[in-house]
Amino acid sequence: MARTGPSGDQTRRPARLPTHIRDVFAASTDGVAVTDESGAIIFVNSSLEEMSGYDRHELLGEAVEKLVPRGERGSHDAEHRRYRQAPIPRLMGQRGGLRLQRRDGSIADVEIALAPMTLGSQTLTVATVRDLSPRLALESERSLLLEVLGLVPDAVVVTDAAALRVEYVNDAAAALVGRPATDLAGETNSPLRPELTPMQQRELVDQLAGQEPPDRFVDAVVTRPGGDQVPVELHIRLMKSAVGSRHLVTVARDQRDQLEQRERLRASEEAFRTVFERAPTGAAVIAVTGAGSREIVMANQALAEMLHCAVPDLIGSDVARFAVLEGADASEDLFAEVVSGQTAQLSRALRYRRADGSLLWAQVRANRIALPENSGPLLLAHWVDITDRVAQQSRQGRQAVLGACVAQVATAVLADERPEGVLNRIAVGARSMLDGVISALGQADLAAGIVTVDAVASDGAVEPGARGEFPLVDREIIDRLRHEETVALAASPPDLAGEVGREVGPLAVARFGDDDSHVGYLSVFRAAGAEPFTDEECADLGRLATQARLALQLARAHADQHRLGLLEDRQRIARELHDGVIQNIIALGMQLAAEVDNDPHSGRAHRDLERLDSLEQVVGELRRVVFELRVPARHDLGAAIHELAREAERVLGHPPDVVVVGPTDTVPAGLVDDLLGVLRETLSNVARHAHASHTSVLLTIDPDAVTLTVEDDGRGLPAAARSGGYGISNIEQRAAARHGHASVERGERGGTRVTWTCPLPPADPD
Repeated sequence: MARTGPSGDQTRRPARLPTHIRDVFAASTDGVAVTDESGAIIFVNSSLEEMSGYDRHELLGEAVEKLVPRGERGSHDAEHRRYRQAPIPRLMGQRGGLRLQRRDGSIADVEIALAPMTLGSQTLTVATVRDLSPRLALESERSLLLEVLGLVPDAVVVTDAAALRVEYVNDAAAALVGRPATDLAGETNSPLRPELTPMQQRELVDQLAGQEPPDRFVDAVVTRPGGDQVPVELHIRLMKSAVGSRHLVTVARDQRDQLEQRERLRASEEAFRTVFERAPTGAAVIAVTGAGSREIVMANQALAEMLHCAVPDLIGSDVARFAVLEGADASEDLFAEVVSGQTAQLSRALRYRRADGSLLWAQVRANRIALPENSGPLLLAHWVDITDRVAQQSRQGRQAVLGACVAQVATAVLADERPEGVLNRIAVGARSMLDGVISALGQADLAAGIVTVDAVASDGAVEPGARGEFPLVDREIIDRLRHEETVALAASPPDLAGEVGREVGPLAVARFGDDDSHVGYLSVFRAAGAEPFTDEECADLGRLATQARLALQLARAHADQHRLGLLEDRQRIARELHDGVIQNIIALGMQLAAEVDNDPHSGRAHRDLERLDSLEQVVGELRRVVFELRVPARHDLGAAIHELAREAERVLGHPPDVVVVGPTDTVPAGLVDDLLGVLRETLSNVARHAHASHTSVLLTIDPDAVTLTVEDDGRGLPAAARSGGYGISNIEQRAAARHGHASVERGERGGTRVTWTCPLPPADPD
């Protein structure tokens, strides 16, 4: 609404500004408003429109108080009247505390410059309005920034790059140089680098302006008023403001604490290096990479001497390089557990191979070294040579096994265990004592060049009674045993590895026996790649071989004595039958025969002839009884079968062929009795009924069963025999009692074949 005059009448129409003046005001970046003498607005430019939020048509003709906050309009109207009475120019900023109310009701701080302008007969007022909000915001941000810089512990100095005048110094900078900040502001020399001349400072500015990023790090020394010198690290950066002004910002960090820390760290590292290098035990610092390698980055002389190499040879190598076999994996596992953080420290006994090929045992202790998170893991490892201790423990372990084996063998001998069982115990003890995979005990006929095996133990499984040419030692080794008590090889001969049927490594052989033509041997194989046998281990093997000889002699003596007693009883009975009863019957027969010859046609002669036939049958039966009594003892199944066959030759009229296949000492004692009884019964049947010219005996011993086959080429058994007569039922009953079976059938040569099979009990895993 237009302002009214004193009389209440509406004033005349406001004057229109000339075009050239309007154009000047319109181009101003500040807001411009022109009022007439009554205070009505006759012109506003676009800047004022934008500043106030009003459209110009909303302001033209309105009182200027429309732009004044409501609470301040009264005082403004009075001031406006005073100004109209004495209109003089008022500069921008000369009157503070002015505010403008926008269309939305918000208030903005402003500065206003006033100037009278005469247009015709009227005196107009030109008000130039400048919005202080951006500047006040910048000043607020600057104040906040200066407050933050005041809290920074590093010294900060801001210099005008053009005038080289110090514009700002924070409290830390003032404290660093030892002067008040007010004294430093305005100086042309940097308080942090007073030695630089203005020309040098300008060169620095030009250098920074020509590089990206425009900054530089410099080590310097700040001298305080008292002469104290403070080492600092300067970070100098050239910065450009939004209005294009350039400033040199220098940040100084006091290096005294850091240098002291570095010195303490250097001294600590030096002390560590001294202790590390002079340590009596092996030590190394190991870096663990992402690829899983354990690289030695630092090693002492003790470790180099332990591994028989030089320190430079260790640096850069993987720690697993010297680990032996399973020790390589164990070493990696040890370090992996420490690296993963599962435990702070681990200790483990590992085996290593020195540079010269010799072996050592070491107790390895690994600790993780605490480092910053962005650093790769480092381990500190110590090696203590425990080779002697391990050797002592191994020696004690061997002695314990040796003593236990000797005690078991002695107990077995006193219990009248068969020699084969005694030999098996010795083979198992040798394998266990020397950590072998296979051990064998046998004999060698040096004259014939034949090597036989009496017992074999393999990985805890015993294969007893492996007889014949089964050379677990070769002729060359046997030849050496003529002159040496023990022979040790780092690797088994290739031909022996083939005979054993598996990969084997070191071999040790000990001899026993004093016969120049026959020698006993006890051999032990280790796994491929295992540690060779030491002299002490060979000596222990020799002691066990000596015990084997003594135990074997004692066992055989016991067995021979027992067998001799049985044989003497059997031979005595057989002799009494043969020399007494049979001879008396033969004499009686001869007497009857003489009487028949004297009177061949009498009725009595006919009866005497029948009696003579009966006497011949009785003599035959007695001879078979004598044959059965002379069967050897059951302690040696193979020998018993051969001897039984030899005794049967007298009643059969021909020697039977005997073949034994398999280890006879796997057959239990009770089953041996049944086998010999069945063979005796079968051979007796052949002698009674077959009238054969050839008889064969085959004994086959498999891991799970034993089979006896007796076959003749005679006339065969009659049907009554197959149905249970002639002792067949006894044979079948023996088989059924042991969950086996027996069969009687026609043989390939037309005679009779008797087959008797029984299962063997499973082997004892111990």
